[in-house]
Amino acid sequence: MRAGGYAAIFALVLVKATGNGSPTLSRPMDPQPLAGDVLWWTGEILFLVVMAAYAAGILVVTARRPLAAAATLARSSPRVERGRVSACGNVR
Repeated sequence: MRAGGYAAIFALVLVKATGNGSPTLSRPMDPQPLAGDVLWWTGEILFLVVMAAYAAGILVVTARRPLAAAATLARSSPRVERGRVSACGNVR
């Protein structure tokens, strides 16, 4: 699932990169930014935020978690008052 999600992000970035470039780059000597420039940059920033959120979501969904809750694991661990605990949990 993680590989498929990252492949989708990669494909979206490729599609976005093949689109029209920045309106400012096509006319670099124009001193006045147009409303189109602001809208273009807003779209680029929004795209970046959505892709970052999507990547974070992929990491959250596919993260490895223990099968038992931490409280359950703490309750089931052997108590040792004296001695050491062996690998199988017996007190020596």
